[in-house]
Amino acid sequence: MNEIDPLTNVTTYKLPEVLKEVKLYESTNETCKNESFTLYDSYICVNSTDGDPCYGDSGGPMYPFGPDDKPMCLYGVVSYSPEGNCNGWTVYTRVPYFRHWIQQKMDENY
Repeated sequence: MNEIDPLTNVTTYKLPEVLKEVKLYESTNETCKNESFTLYDSYICVNSTDGDPCYGDSGGPMYPFGPDDKPMCLYGVVSYSPEGNCNGWTVYTRVPYFRHWIQQKMDENY
């Protein structure tokens, strides 16, 4: 249950007790561009019939499942919902797009 602080009028979102997962369907960036928001090659546009990421989900993982039904690799990270209503298209950051940069930073620091 979300709460609104009467003094500050700020909404506090209660985090769920149970980690949830949904099946996502990647769409072409062209389809999402038709939804009137900007997408770059580093973005993944997805939709779901099971539910969508919402407040507090930013930074959460998206990964494909292998034939043994186990997660294979980190493919995306929840970025934002252009509609801001937790229902509809969600934009993820495409992790493989940044693979070389991630490797460079790891090599510099470790």
